[in-house]
Amino acid sequence: MSSAARSPLSLTVAGKLRATLVLTIAAFAVVGAISFFSGKSVEASMREAEDVRSDLSIAGSMRLANIELVLAAMDSIIDRNEGRINDERMALIKRNADYLTTHLEAAESLAAKLGMAAQAKTLGADVAAMNEAIVIRLVQLIERRADISAFSAIDDAIDDAGDRVTGVLADLEAKAHEELAQTLAATEANVGASFYLQLGTTLLAVTLVGLFTFLMSRSISRPIHAMTAAMRRLAAGEKDIAVPAIGRRDELGEMATAVQVFKDQAIERDALEKAAAAARVSEADAKQRQADLEHAKAEDLRAFMG
Repeated sequence: MSSAARSPLSLTVAGKLRATLVLTIAAFAVVGAISFFSGKSVEASMREAEDVRSDLSIAGSMRLANIELVLAAMDSIIDRNEGRINDERMALIKRNADYLTTHLEAAESLAAKLGMAAQAKTLGADVAAMNEAIVIRLVQLIERRADISAFSAIDDAIDDAGDRVTGVLADLEAKAHEELAQTLAATEANVGASFYLQLGTTLLAVTLVGLFTFLMSRSISRPIHAMTAAMRRLAAGEKDIAVPAIGRRDELGEMATAVQVFKDQAIERDALEKAAAAARVSEADAKQRQADLEHAKAEDLRAFMG
């Protein structure tokens, strides 16, 4: 079996420790990557919500500017006999007219984004017509003290254009409110999903790393405990023990081989000691028999000599 196909439990002790480290790093790298991309997704959703909120603010401000502009024009018509528009009101008119003109492109872009380009098709023309009617023609009529019929005609033109502009801007504002609500709901859902995704992956990573670490530690500790017990029994003089982990191709297998050598040497030493003891007993017996024989001969000789 090649090393590529080996089970993690068959790795060497050093390999198991490296595998545990690599798995831990990989697991938390995955958690970190998921957290990063989830954060990016939430950030994009929040940015989209902020864009919609900005568009909503522009639509609302334009509608307010349009209302103030029309009201200022109406007040100016009422005060036409003064022969001029007072400076404060004129500044208000110019400020609101400039605001509408400056943000017209943003409003048209918002209309296109919200799918309301058709409704806003005449917005630019209406804003231009209203600004021209108020800022130029109305001022001229007031300054030359024109007849009331002229003011009636321009009043109708301002009202019609103002109503159309207000209607379009109100629709844009309502649609932007709806879009904002949907975007905020999607953002909230995205935040919730991101939280549970990160929580789930973190728990899964911790579980996998914990389980893997437990299996690796048990595959190391159990043979070590068995080896320790065997060495203790061998040191106590038990020679008939079975040395665990024999045949393993890791550090524990090398330890088992060394313990087996010690066991074999102890058995061989006992055998040599038994053989030496047996030899010593045989030698003593031989000497005793020789002594007995010589003693018997001496007794026989004394008996013969009388």
